[in-house]
Amino acid sequence: MSKKIHPEDYTPVYKPRPMSWLKLQYYRYQVTYGPYLFTPQEAFCYNVFIIVILFLTGWATKSILMKLIPSVWRSSRWILMELTKKGTDSVAVEL
Repeated sequence: MSKKIHPEDYTPVYKPRPMSWLKLQYYRYQVTYGPYLFTPQEAFCYNVFIIVILFLTGWATKSILMKLIPSVWRSSRWILMELTKKGTDSVAVEL
């Protein structure tokens, strides 16, 4: 009869350290987007450009969400108040 193997019995052969995981992600970035082909100065400019684009995208997203969340909250609060006032399961909302 064969012995059943449980997941708890399994010990991985290789457990990556956090630094090696970070190096792997950096390698994937280099190979996928191509900065390994650049000179160090070109790679620096390219990376600064990428960081600026990511920062501006995050900032714009935060700015839009900060303006959008209060209006969505007011609308949802109004709908919930109408539902509890009428005691129905649905409410018609005119836009």
